[in-house]
Amino acid sequence: MEAIDKAKKLQPELILLDLSMPVLGGAEAASILKKTMPKILIVLFTMQTNKIGRALASAIGVDAVLSKPDGVRQIVETVNAVLATAQ
Repeated sequence: MEAIDKAKKLQPELILLDLSMPVLGGAEAASILKKTMPKILIVLFTMQTNKIGRALASAIGVDAVLSKPDGVRQIVETVNAVLATAQ
């Protein structure tokens, strides 16, 4: 819930959400954010496999899904790619 409240207040261009968050999971938060702020870019961060991640991205409408084991370099590359495609 805090992520949704902060996103509405701060109006970021991109938000990185963990799939496993307390109270409201990342998938649910992403779904709410995409409905209320359709232009926001969302990258979902998860321990799940890429296959599950792609299914989630498609169902929710997130812009990318990252697997936690991929590391920081992949996070930076994915965020840059998502930002580049939005412009």
